[in-house]
Amino acid sequence: SLSLHAANQGLSGLEFAIGIPGTVGGAIVMNAGAHGSGMADIVTNVTVMDRGGNFFELTNSDLEFSYRSSKLKGKEYIVIEAVFKLKNGNVTEIKSKMDAYLSMRKAKQPWQYPNAGSVFKNPPGDSAGRLIEAIGAKGWQIGGAQVSQIHANFIINRGGATSQDVLALMEKVKEEVKQKFNIVLEPEVLILGG
Repeated sequence: SLSLHAANQGLSGLEFAIGIPGTVGGAIVMNAGAHGSGMADIVTNVTVMDRGGNFFELTNSDLEFSYRSSKLKGKEYIVIEAVFKLKNGNVTEIKSKMDAYLSMRKAKQPWQYPNAGSVFKNPPGDSAGRLIEAIGAKGWQIGGAQVSQIHANFIINRGGATSQDVLALMEKVKEEVKQKFNIVLEPEVLILGG
């Protein structure tokens, strides 16, 4: 929604975010990104609130962005407001770029079923999806959770999947990749609760 709103205003910089599921706050906490760009590139500052109702303003450098992470990850803050640094651009060109990104997503990612996006971070110099596919995990299923046949780094809900189904499938994939390649996959998704 934010990507489209920016595009309609002729503002460039959020094209990469088209089709990324989630909220603006979640995207900032996780430093969401795609196509060589991420939230770290455009966020100038955010206002957060802690559990006590206290507000704090943090700058881009305060956030200590890194690959799929920020200083906010694991903290009990709620992102209340964010300021982005975008550039003026041509609406037609911005939307054309977004259409291309969205077409790539639809061709390579499982849009037909509910999912949380990429499950594991890409290890340095490699792709989590490639590793998971190489162990033959496409189609593996526990309960209603299944490793997507379209993109191996997505776990889809085929119907009735519980969080335990997803977590068990993640653990199975992680163990098999560790055994075959001696690489420990780290979750890209944030797991909340016990």
